[in-house]
Amino acid sequence: MKITQLSSYLLVMIVIVHLVTGCGIPTTKENKNSTVTPEADPAATLVEENKPVVQPPPEPFPPGIEPNEVGRVMILMYHQIDEPEGEWTRTPANFRRDLTKLYEAGYRLTSLNDFLDNNIKIPAGFSPVIITFDDGTQGQFNYLNDGDTIRIDPDSAVGILEEFYQAHPDFGLAAT
Repeated sequence: MKITQLSSYLLVMIVIVHLVTGCGIPTTKENKNSTVTPEADPAATLVEENKPVVQPPPEPFPPGIEPNEVGRVMILMYHQIDEPEGEWTRTPANFRRDLTKLYEAGYRLTSLNDFLDNNIKIPAGFSPVIITFDDGTQGQFNYLNDGDTIRIDPDSAVGILEEFYQAHPDFGLAAT
């Protein structure tokens, strides 16, 4: 094997070992029969008055309790961002939808290197997700030349991630 192939093989094996040996993060179940009253939750009153509800930031972990940073972490691999949608291809519109769904489900980006270094820095109450790209196509990273300016293609994966980050800075900006 060549050194680059061996390095790639070792990286994949490390990721697989981390995924297979990871422990699940304990979760709590809310009482689905409970009702929220305006007295118990001032946000309930705001909803009734058609005012926007601002969620407070999640509480930090209690002293001495740290997040399980070696638990299971979802890794999504995209081969190509392009048209049309196919087995190995995700359209720019669907990639944007994927990011929105991840964000709304409480996922936040972390880099593969941070995961491997056991250094996941996302707020409490959120789940890490790793996005990787394979094949190095123009759909993943591309420049557009508009005559006087050169800019990142807004429909490339990098352009889409940067656009999403501008709208949702708490989602993070990391990919491999």
